[in-house]
Amino acid sequence: SFSLFTRTLEVAGENSLVINNLGSALASLGRTDEAMIYFAKGMRINPTKPDFYYNYGICLKDKGDNRNAALYFKKAIALNPKHLKAYLGLGTIQSLAGNSDEAIKCIKNALSIDQNNLDAHNNYGIILAKQGKYEAAITHFSFVIKRDPGNIRAMLNLSKTYQDAGLYNEAMIQYETLNKMTTKNKGYIYYGIASVYSQQKKFKECENYLEAAQKDGFNVWEILKSDIRFKNFRESLVYETFLQNHKKKSPH
Repeated sequence: SFSLFTRTLEVAGENSLVINNLGSALASLGRTDEAMIYFAKGMRINPTKPDFYYNYGICLKDKGDNRNAALYFKKAIALNPKHLKAYLGLGTIQSLAGNSDEAIKCIKNALSIDQNNLDAHNNYGIILAKQGKYEAAITHFSFVIKRDPGNIRAMLNLSKTYQDAGLYNEAMIQYETLNKMTTKNKGYIYYGIASVYSQQKKFKECENYLEAAQKDGFNVWEILKSDIRFKNFRESLVYETFLQNHKKKSPH
């Protein structure tokens, strides 16, 4: 795509569609700063095209500048009040900032544009789960999975929400389903299963799955010490043994 759009730009000159596509191609390659140059150029050439502002905002968000990203999402919405992706981007930023009410407004606006949008339902479920509204959150995640049975993000969100609600058997069903449908890079699934066993105080099973997650390349130690789902495991005698065994195996 990058080579094609570059050649097209050479032929077509300052064509706003090609510039936007070239910026998107660069962004998809992780070349964010270069992509932003093209999106900025697009805004100068065609200042009423909302996608340039939205894409520029996505780049800012990827760089961790959520405050300015939100401004560009708002500009995209001002130019196109039905810009669904801009509402979702803005909603995500509001949610991360702890502004749940504003985030829900954004998601409701997105759903008013497309009531079946799976990203909107997924994001809505995340916010509701944070608010402790587990039943409502489960409804949104289930909506996504019913229409897209392979949606891993929704399945993980549903699993964690079941755990937060104390529905450990239901959570385990989701992890086991993920385990069956996934053929490689399963460390995050093993870690999730271990978290359920921790909450059920089945510490040996928890340890076994943590070992499996670690062997599969999942960085267990990055989050284990702070993950609230492993509170029971951390308070058990098995945890101390687990730490000692890991120290023996560690090259450090």
